[in-house]
Amino acid sequence: GEVIPLNARKVNSRITSLDNGYDFLNVLPLDEESTFDMIVKSYIKACEIFGEDEVCCLIPFRNKGILCSDNFNFKIRNILNPPEVGKCEINLKGGLTFRVGDRVMETKNKEFVMNGDVGKIASINISGKTVNIKFNDEIITYDFDEMKTITHAYALTIHKSQGCEFKCVIINIMEEHAVMLNKNLFYTAITRGSEKVMVVGNGVKKAILNTRDKRLTLLKYLI
Repeated sequence: GEVIPLNARKVNSRITSLDNGYDFLNVLPLDEESTFDMIVKSYIKACEIFGEDEVCCLIPFRNKGILCSDNFNFKIRNILNPPEVGKCEINLKGGLTFRVGDRVMETKNKEFVMNGDVGKIASINISGKTVNIKFNDEIITYDFDEMKTITHAYALTIHKSQGCEFKCVIINIMEEHAVMLNKNLFYTAITRGSEKVMVVGNGVKKAILNTRDKRLTLLKYLI
């Protein structure tokens, strides 16, 4: 894409007037509900174009407000990988449900897998209380207890997306997220997408102009 690197340079230089083009789009929705619906619909459409493994939603907060990555993960997973008769799933402590075919991320460094690695649940053994997750071409077996470091990966916090790359990313940035946003985090978000970046929200200017790093005080919402 041509506009993605141009806009990345603009963000780095604190220029707030970003360009729209075939590979970069900034959309201003009306309210939180319409924003949520627009992002989910755009995500599903992008999957048809780029493939499910090449699309990701990037969100400032993990579990705060309607527009948090937990909510997007729940909604998008149930559309792309709905429950079916014969498709194994487990309900773990904390209310998380994992089913075969789910896209997931490891959030800690382990012996065979690194923090930030994205994989897919290949199989679940209910009686043996184990889950097989395929990372790249390797199957890693987790006990149910070890699954607490696994999260769904259809939507990621921008913080967690560092090191990832997708053909298409959909970024949600609202003015009410501004306390969480800064130039570096926004730069990280838009450079995760190699072919298409869609920014949904009205917080772009605030994000670019905020050079302070407030992540440490709000880390519990982010990770």
